[in-house]
Amino acid sequence: MKVDNGFNPVWNEVCEFDVQNPEMAMIRFVLQDEDMFGDPNFLGQASYPVKGIRPGYRSVPLKNGYSEDLELASLLIHLTIRNPKEEDEDIYVSIQALRDKTKELNQKIEESERSGDVLRAESYRQILNEMEDQILVKSEERRQKFHPRSTKSACSSSKSGSSSHQQRNSLGGK
Repeated sequence: MKVDNGFNPVWNEVCEFDVQNPEMAMIRFVLQDEDMFGDPNFLGQASYPVKGIRPGYRSVPLKNGYSEDLELASLLIHLTIRNPKEEDEDIYVSIQALRDKTKELNQKIEESERSGDVLRAESYRQILNEMEDQILVKSEERRQKFHPRSTKSACSSSKSGSSSHQQRNSLGGK
């Protein structure tokens, strides 16, 4: 829910991310506003290496599209960094096993496509889709178990790790 008084908006969003390789991962905070047509307008951004951030309340200074400081513009965020292995070994292990199987299936799909076996590639794709659905179910189960009050939000995640609004992270690794 966004409270907007024009100068001091509040999002009260909770976002969770599983980071597979924290040494290489970046987190990006992006703020956008919608115009009267619903189109997004870029307001500011900040990017940090995941390994360089610390838990707790943090003020994140924002930059413009050219990475120049935006005077007096910042986000107040609260970060929680935890190791999912410590929360529930069974759920974590099953999610990891499913992720490993999806990697294998992607390789099999590529091999099948290279050899021209379109039917086999499609069969592997169907299995892959089912496994991805299982990962989503297990991840939601884990989220509900440890964060029952959190809900799906406007947070987004992409391969580049971009996200928006107030952040609370679930970071894998040591």
